[in-house]
Amino acid sequence: MNLTSRAARLAAAGTAAAALAVVAVASPAQAAAGVIHVTRPDGGNGTTHFHYEYGASVLNGDVNFTNRSVIITGTIKAVSASRTADIFGFNPDVSCYVDTTRTAPAGTLKAFGPITASCDVAGGFSEVTIWFPV
Repeated sequence: MNLTSRAARLAAAGTAAAALAVVAVASPAQAAAGVIHVTRPDGGNGTTHFHYEYGASVLNGDVNFTNRSVIITGTIKAVSASRTADIFGFNPDVSCYVDTTRTAPAGTLKAFGPITASCDVAGGFSEVTIWFPV
């Protein structure tokens, strides 16, 4: 899937970037859309934990922002059906991005990562959006 269609899917889901502190947790509005945003910590570099539940399915993990890269690790718990997580990270002008999916078969807890992407511009990645397409 190309960047334009991925951005269109995010816009269609009605998502707006939300600044998050140390832990990223889906708000009620994000839960309805199945989306969670993990933004770069205020200090620049650092790791932010995310946790998201959609029905019995669960996404857990960490996003580590560095000056010119991002490293994403986590788990997907799928209960009654397979579950795919879409992972999309970008910098402010979207000259760099990571766009990937990870899937867990029904009845499993599957680890993913590290997903590592570099962005050779000052500041690197600014946000990673993770969601279950529903």
